[in-house]
Amino acid sequence: MESTVNERVKMLRTKLDLSQNDFAQKLGSSLMTVSRWETGSKIIDKNLFRMNQVFGVSVEWLKNGVGELEIVPNENSSPQSWSEKAFDTIKKHNEHLEQEVQFLRDMLSNVTSKMSSANFNDAFGLVGILQNTTESVRAVA
Repeated sequence: MESTVNERVKMLRTKLDLSQNDFAQKLGSSLMTVSRWETGSKIIDKNLFRMNQVFGVSVEWLKNGVGELEIVPNENSSPQSWSEKAFDTIKKHNEHLEQEVQFLRDMLSNVTSKMSSANFNDAFGLVGILQNTTESVRAVA
């Protein structure tokens, strides 16, 4: 007996070893929508094309059962879901912030050491120490 598009979507999800929720998230859909797809609701072509983009599965196989279930990443495949991409972006941002914090720590440490050894009588002396410290820390970074 030939499988339906709904059964093929479930086969795809199962082969990918994804829960309905994970499958939905990767497609930018909802758990309820995926559940409906797998139980017989109509699946519009837009969603089949999205599965092709995200998982690299043939639209022809999904629609008509032509060929075998093969997951082949294509140039449009998205190996990461939007949430994974967002996490990576946040991680990179945090790494940048860590570098900034380290820069400020180095600068503060340098200022503190110069202040303890410096004898300054006015605000201009402190400004000079801060300017020199900033330049020396930036040169190291």
